[in-house]
Amino acid sequence: MTIFRDHLFKMCEQAVDAVIRARSDLRDAMDKHEDTALAAAMDQAAHTVPYARWWIDLTRTIEHGGLDPMIALTNARTAARQSLLQSGQPIPNRSWFTIAQSHATAEATRRFYHDTAIFNVEAITGPGPSAPSITGPAYPTPPRTTATPPHQATHPAWRPAINPGPVLRPHPGPDTPLDPNRW
Repeated sequence: MTIFRDHLFKMCEQAVDAVIRARSDLRDAMDKHEDTALAAAMDQAAHTVPYARWWIDLTRTIEHGGLDPMIALTNARTAARQSLLQSGQPIPNRSWFTIAQSHATAEATRRFYHDTAIFNVEAITGPGPSAPSITGPAYPTPPRTTATPPHQATHPAWRPAINPGPVLRPHPGPDTPLDPNRW
């Protein structure tokens, strides 16, 4: 697994190098004051930073968390998939920067998920044990019963309310005149 671990760390280094290049291009574009170069550099930096963040989290989990590289990659892919499935549309009243950043993060997550799909578990670790054959009887299914409607079910008897309290009494509120001569 050290070859696979080294490959994941190399992918992380490449992603971090891409962030360094993107930030350098962004600084150069800011110095030149060209709108088209600045927009392209901002787009590149906005997409490379979240992509590298996925790789950094993966390698930190392997290095400091002590997880097996395959398990860490599987966990990271599961987190990326959940992030893609649960991410909704950005709130319209937020700033344009926040909306653009959320789109760039979603695209980086999608790219990380697809880039890590090339790692075939069976090609790296070999075929796993086959599923055991079913030898015993199947679990018995519970008998089907018809559901009782809620109004026919047995509930504890509620005592009727004797005194409804102040709910039905008139209450002098802000719109209720206290003095009849006031109006």
